[in-house]
Amino acid sequence: MINSVTVGELVTLRHEEDSIVPAGTYRVSKVNPDGSFHVGGNTAVWPRRVERRA
Repeated sequence: MINSVTVGELVTLRHEEDSIVPAGTYRVSKVNPDGSFHVGGNTAVWPRRVERRA
């Protein structure tokens, strides 16, 4: 599992059941103090979904 990401980084998210943000490649727009992050919207994504970092 990849633990931390940085703003501006490209990440590929794996599918997760009932997730609002679909699998795909996104640019990180914000990182929260708890380690979750955003990819352009208001919904936070957990680092466990990161499959690959570009």
